[in-house]
Amino acid sequence: MKPPPKFIPALFLVILGLAVYANILRAPFQFDDFNFIVGNPLIKDASRLLAHWEEQAIDKRKILTFLTFALNYQWGKEDPLGYHLGNVILHISAAILLYYVLRQLFSLPALKSSVWKKDQDLFAFGAALLFLVHPLQTQSVTYVWQRSEVLSALFYLLSYYFYLRGRSQGDKRWFAGAVVIFYVGFFAKGTILSLPLLIVLTELSFLNLPQKKVSQLAGTLLAAGAAYFLLWYSGILARIFQMLQLSFLLRDTAPHFYGQYFLTQFKAIALYLRLCFVPLGQNLDYDFPLSNSLWEWPTFSAFLLVAGVMGVAAYFFKKEKLLAFGIFWFFICLFPTSSGFVPLEPVQEHRLYLPVAGFAIFLTAALLKWVRPAKSCPVVLTGIIVILSVLTVSRNFVWTSREALMQDTIRKSPDHPRPYFVLGSIYYQAERFQDAIPLYLKAIELNPFYPDPHNNLGLIYIKQREYKKAEEEFKMAMSVDPSFVHAYINLGYSASLQRKTKEAEGYFLKSLELKENHPSAFMPGVDKAAVMLSAIYLEHNRLVEAESVLNKALDFNPDNERAYFGLGTVYLLENDYPAALQMYKKVVEINPALFDGHLQTGVTYYFMKDYRKAIEFYEQALQVDPSRSAEVYPKLADAYRGLGDQEKADYYNKQLR
Repeated sequence: MKPPPKFIPALFLVILGLAVYANILRAPFQFDDFNFIVGNPLIKDASRLLAHWEEQAIDKRKILTFLTFALNYQWGKEDPLGYHLGNVILHISAAILLYYVLRQLFSLPALKSSVWKKDQDLFAFGAALLFLVHPLQTQSVTYVWQRSEVLSALFYLLSYYFYLRGRSQGDKRWFAGAVVIFYVGFFAKGTILSLPLLIVLTELSFLNLPQKKVSQLAGTLLAAGAAYFLLWYSGILARIFQMLQLSFLLRDTAPHFYGQYFLTQFKAIALYLRLCFVPLGQNLDYDFPLSNSLWEWPTFSAFLLVAGVMGVAAYFFKKEKLLAFGIFWFFICLFPTSSGFVPLEPVQEHRLYLPVAGFAIFLTAALLKWVRPAKSCPVVLTGIIVILSVLTVSRNFVWTSREALMQDTIRKSPDHPRPYFVLGSIYYQAERFQDAIPLYLKAIELNPFYPDPHNNLGLIYIKQREYKKAEEEFKMAMSVDPSFVHAYINLGYSASLQRKTKEAEGYFLKSLELKENHPSAFMPGVDKAAVMLSAIYLEHNRLVEAESVLNKALDFNPDNERAYFGLGTVYLLENDYPAALQMYKKVVEINPALFDGHLQTGVTYYFMKDYRKAIEFYEQALQVDPSRSAEVYPKLADAYRGLGDQEKADYYNKQLR
């Protein structure tokens, strides 16, 4: 068939990608988005992000992903639209890159004479379309936090493309570029680690290597694997990775095999295979039981399925190498998360982002080979793409509501405590406390060692002024997890509301101590604890201590407006007006809608006898909140009196009568 103009496939992928994902552009943030994006101070400043890339809140292996979040923040603050659009654009780019990778694949010797050569454009385009619209991609694309999967795939595919160009042209510069991109890709996500295995597979599949070369390559691969584990076991690998800034690749300093996790992965892969062919019943948070023995029937049957699929791939490898290549691609891309050397949650759909490309290669190649008559193949392929597109749009509708997504997850994982907690938190934020409480209690019933629902129950009881019940819940959270910082913060908050100043101070100090003892740990809210502690110090005129903890608050969160406000108050009490002015102006810069920021800036100018500037900020305060005019009019009167304008001073005084 006549190939279309070169730009047409890419343009079609752009149009279809935007159409399929259009309904999520205004979707809210979900799940871990609130932990790592919304309110994360480090994504608000790229330079600070790079300075703190060792922190758990950043995770060095995803520093490039966080830098893209920083760009989103610069362009649209915390509006989800930009973050979703960024994910969709990256996903479409990955699909386009896959198209060009698969076209480049046909420059290799074994495929030049294959049955697929004449339909290479249809093959590359069809596989890219399947990759683009498959519903399994929704968790990586629609869930903002999983952008790292998409970004990592882009580096993976780009490095692989450079390798293919180098192989077909014999130009070592392409290989050098592939190595550079491969290294950089580790900072999007470490799963790019499996790329060398895909390159070895390509060499064995499509280079028509003589048997001697195949044996040499197999021997080299085995030797490299053995050397890798030897270096890992000896600790030398850890030092090498440290020099390369890749220490995050080794969760264990020496090899440790997690047998239970490995056995569970047979069931996980069986589920993944089913979802590739029949993408129904997708779930954000699977309640997936661990395997204790290979001989358990669910585990053994899954093992037989996986072994059977691998056997089919080995059979195809003899004559139908492209079919085998697709199957092996799928397993190679799963290797980093399913090998048993890194313990993770047993099942996550986002891990299938790049393996789906292998499935797409296999399915498209199979359709082109076996659908007869051959002219029916585009029709069948189109039908599959339409069905998958409809399923993707349908799945994305669930993501457009935080409540709907969690209700869907609870329906599919009724014995999993986490979705109950998350849905309860959604209701808590909406002040639907009577809806939230039973969900928190259900989460605790399912997992008594889960501190978060205890903590949030305590917050509800504080709002209901049931302080004793609140404190019981916070202490229960502490007993479950002694390092659970929120329990200490909230116990301090509860004590301060009851005017138990000494008790509150102790809890706030404990929360700061926990953060200082674990500087890389992600502990949101500690900056607020420092601000609340400073209020106690200010109340008792302990200005030096107040200044110290407020500076700590800014170390934890450089955009904490209340910390700047507190420092302004400290400096104002010390009669250091220039320093106070600097702090209050920072408050106004961060939050122009904060009445107190404008008011106190005006007060500081008044003390500096700059009455015109004082009036300017008093008037800005009135614009922000006209209902608080009783606080502003006396100050305006004083400022005009300072200017010698008694008439206006009298006017504002009269407004108060």
